[in-house]
Amino acid sequence: MDSFFASKEAASRALPLHATSAAGLEKFLNARSSDEARWLRAAGFRGAEGELLLLPAPNGALAGAVLGLGVGRDPLALALFSERLPPGDYVLGDVPEGDGGARAALAWALGAYEFNRYRKSSTRDRARLVLPEGVNGVAVSRAAKAVFLARDMVNTPANDMGPAEIENAARSVATAYGARISVITGQDLLKIGRAHV
Repeated sequence: MDSFFASKEAASRALPLHATSAAGLEKFLNARSSDEARWLRAAGFRGAEGELLLLPAPNGALAGAVLGLGVGRDPLALALFSERLPPGDYVLGDVPEGDGGARAALAWALGAYEFNRYRKSSTRDRARLVLPEGVNGVAVSRAAKAVFLARDMVNTPANDMGPAEIENAARSVATAYGARISVITGQDLLKIGRAHV
């Protein structure tokens, strides 16, 4: 399992993550404990898009977090959790139905992206999500890694990502998944181009 996901065993100690749209805020607050609702109101939480508020435990430790979704149009809004939360294990709590499950897991994974081609990989502890019930973590990780590859290629300056490097990236993917690849270059490419003019 990738480092951005926690084991199922971590669920019992994982901190809950909640999310609400601005329109659903009152209903959300009414479903919270009186202490949580009072804290959210006192902190001025409005459910605005990207608004993240950490929830304190009675002993001052972290008890969870709440994310505002605004009007709720961003299908990957929960990526902000993995981008901004301190290290630890987390589990989805009260989130809108359409934002949970595999979508939440993919958003979490995408939020963990780091471009580190020109620096040492981060060895810091990360925030990890306990996969929601029924979510295939391997499939989510594959999708995230495909996005990471595209992001890495886009983020790499052109002097380090020319045709040869793009070919190498395509060959690596083909090799990893047992696919065949053919590349047409040089004079062969010119001949094919002329034939279609």
